[in-house]
Amino acid sequence: MKKILLRTLKISGIVLLVLVLFAFAAPFLFKNKILTLAKKEINQNLIAVVDFKDLNISFFRKFPQVSLRLRDLSVAGTGNFAGDTLLAAPEIGVSVNLLSFLKGSDMKIRSVDMKSPRIHLLVNKEGFANWDITKPDTATTDTDSSSSSFKVNLQEYTITDAYLYYQDEPAGMKAEVKGLNHEGSGDLMAEDFVLKTQTDAQSVSFNYGGIPYLAGNEAHITSDIQANLATSKYSFANALVKVNNLEIKTDGFFQLESDSSYLMDIRFNAPSTEFKDLLSLVPAVYTKDFQSIKTSGKALFQGFVKGRYSPVEMPAYEVKAEVKDGFFQYPDLPKPVSDIQIALLASNPDGQPDNAVLDISRGHLKMDNQPLDFKLLFKNPETLQYLDALVKGRIDLSSIGRYIKLPEKTQLAGILDADVFAKGSMAALQSQKGNFSAGGFFDLRDLMYASADLEKPIRNGQLHAVITNQSGIADETTVDIPQGHLEWGTDPFDFNVRLSKPITVMSLAGDVAGKYMNTNFKAGGNLDNIQGFLTNKGVMKGKLNLSADRMNLNDWMGTSSTTDTNTTTTSTGAFEVPKGIDLSILAKAGSVIYDKVDYQNIEGALSIADETVTLKNLKAQALGGDITFNGSYSTLNSKKDPAIAITYDIDKVDAQKAFLAFNTVQKLMPIGQFIGGTLSSEFTMTGNLGSDMMPLFNTLTGKGNFLLLDGFLSKFKPLEKIASTLQIDQLKEISIKDVKNYIEFANGKVLVKPFTVKVKDIEMEIGGLHGLDQSIDYIVQMKVPRKYLGNQANSLVNELAAKATAKGVPMNMGETVNLLMKMGGTLTNPTLKTELKEAAGNAAEELKNQALNFAKEKADSAKAMIKDSANALKKEITNDIKKGIENELKNKLFGKDTTAIKDTASGKPLEDTKKKSEQKVKNTLDKLLNKKKPSGDTVRRER
Repeated sequence: MKKILLRTLKISGIVLLVLVLFAFAAPFLFKNKILTLAKKEINQNLIAVVDFKDLNISFFRKFPQVSLRLRDLSVAGTGNFAGDTLLAAPEIGVSVNLLSFLKGSDMKIRSVDMKSPRIHLLVNKEGFANWDITKPDTATTDTDSSSSSFKVNLQEYTITDAYLYYQDEPAGMKAEVKGLNHEGSGDLMAEDFVLKTQTDAQSVSFNYGGIPYLAGNEAHITSDIQANLATSKYSFANALVKVNNLEIKTDGFFQLESDSSYLMDIRFNAPSTEFKDLLSLVPAVYTKDFQSIKTSGKALFQGFVKGRYSPVEMPAYEVKAEVKDGFFQYPDLPKPVSDIQIALLASNPDGQPDNAVLDISRGHLKMDNQPLDFKLLFKNPETLQYLDALVKGRIDLSSIGRYIKLPEKTQLAGILDADVFAKGSMAALQSQKGNFSAGGFFDLRDLMYASADLEKPIRNGQLHAVITNQSGIADETTVDIPQGHLEWGTDPFDFNVRLSKPITVMSLAGDVAGKYMNTNFKAGGNLDNIQGFLTNKGVMKGKLNLSADRMNLNDWMGTSSTTDTNTTTTSTGAFEVPKGIDLSILAKAGSVIYDKVDYQNIEGALSIADETVTLKNLKAQALGGDITFNGSYSTLNSKKDPAIAITYDIDKVDAQKAFLAFNTVQKLMPIGQFIGGTLSSEFTMTGNLGSDMMPLFNTLTGKGNFLLLDGFLSKFKPLEKIASTLQIDQLKEISIKDVKNYIEFANGKVLVKPFTVKVKDIEMEIGGLHGLDQSIDYIVQMKVPRKYLGNQANSLVNELAAKATAKGVPMNMGETVNLLMKMGGTLTNPTLKTELKEAAGNAAEELKNQALNFAKEKADSAKAMIKDSANALKKEITNDIKKGIENELKNKLFGKDTTAIKDTASGKPLEDTKKKSEQKVKNTLDKLLNKKKPSGDTVRRER
């Protein structure tokens, strides 16, 4: 008996050990097979770009189920949503029936859980949804659900710490949910079942039609949902929804008719009649110590949503909220807010957009016994846009901190008086017909505001504004601020502003003067069609005059003029010139410090148009001389790598200072670091900047000249190499006067055209190429009297003459030696090959060939750019036309009257698309032919 027992225990132990070893080994044995099955299922069922990094299998985590977990899963759209991420999750897990897993087919999924997913749900202008990624069923499809390797037998699912963003462009709805936790359980594969759900969210925001209905509210939902999969109908009764402190009971149903059409009948009401619960919906009031707040008063909150939602329909709805005799006071604050009376109704009886109404028929409260009254009626948003609004009362801003708790380090003071009204049809405004009345004033005195986010406090703010409308026509309304003042820290600002034509163009005129970052400035002018710019339906035009005494842009931009190599800078991307602006600016400044240069007496013009900033004849004194800039900076064709075009004229500046100030000069003419003296230069360049706003040197193309009026060249390694080879110490440091050097550059190479330098009666002609990588390929032709040559150099010349004679080249050596030197290597480590000119061949021909090869490479690069640009334009134009035709067909099918096929991107006729494409072609050709408008120099700061 004992032996049998021992043998049984031994066998059991071995079996147990085998099972444990199998549990550990199986994930590795089955992993590749599961990966293959998963990818097969994805490709069979989804139209999307799906990726995941790894698959983890465990027999222990969900025992007796097998746990499968995908790591770093992402699902991105295609077609209309190419590049948009639908789902990204660091981890998604499923539990699978053990026997079906071991069988390797018909794997039965019992539960699903997702951790920290980011979900973006989008409906575009055409009504397409980005979550519609399942392949459609077709009659010719041979495979059906039975062919799938995975079978769903779902009983529960969980979502933990999710982020959800929803945007429906046709409906004008946006929602954002943060910290979402959701779980559901039930026999989810039955035809008719009850789904038990629990949902919590840290922050819920919902915006419809530009109105924020929820703004960062907490939410909790508990509901048992009766789900009927045959009819896609989901019903619920007595579901409990809690938003902040407000509990709402709701019942009704939600039914899916199609991918984009839903039926619903949902009613809700708040059982509690306490004002405190409704007050919790106010974000500024609902703080961590909200439960200790003293309140009184009654409230009502109820409503419904009923009807069909689709891209062309909206359900009817009504939301009603009332407050009677409301009162609240924090226990540790001295003043209450009392006598709160509010009646609000947001409704739409039939879902037609133009029948929406927002009506705050009664609004009243008291702060420290100071009454504040307000009302708002807005209806017919699609047609009349009727508005009836008023605000009347006084607010002591310093007392707000006595009623509600302000954020830490926030201070607020001042007196605001307001008595403002507006009444009439906004549609009448635009047609310039119909009655509209507006008037009143608001007056702000002794404003003070400070917060942790504000660098300096705002003090002594004074503003008096008057609203007038004597004609009764809405667009004749004006807002005048004849005199305003504030101080930011110790810096004062004075201003006067007049806003007119608020409906059609919104025109702004005025002046401002003040001090900022130790700069005294003045600005004045006018802006027209601000409304067009804000609504992306037009171009804002204007003229401005700016003047300043001195500006340190290093302080303004938060940069330093020092060259600390240990300092790193984080790139925030290239500055993008905004669309819809056409501004002309005249600017003057007494002094502007930028990087290491102090520019004096600056004067010039600047324009902003077509996503391009253009500098015109900007003049300044700097570096001991005069500088004139012209040029442009444009993000019209590339937001990532802006295009630049620069022309500048430098007259009699310090050569060393110029070299250190402009990084382009350092790269294109590195010899500059060894030159001292006075320099004049003319320079033209086109190319691109990178995301760090620094030049992409391989894209730079241009030409220029450098005239060294009076200076010297020293410590220049190539020259020292020549001096050492010829034993002529006078060449180690030479004086230079009136030497003009011409260059061209493209594709990272600089062509130095031959120029002549004389040192006593030694003559040198220098030309060739160097690269932005400091490599050199120069040809130096020299005429050297033999009297300057040392013994070693004379021996070298005699040796070269003997070699030439041996090759049959007759040599008649005189008092002057003609040398040809080919210089390679780099600026800091040059190599030198020396020959007698008579025996070396035609140097002029070599220089000519260098120039021809340079020109050919430049032309080839231009051709490649034209080809790439042409292909990109062809693709863009084709897509515009295709989308326009598709949009036209949709409009016809839905009965919309259209007179021309339109480009869906802009909503404009395709004739406009054609013109836009022609303009893009012209812009590209202008860039290739260097026809860009001139702009100011772009200098690269030392890092």
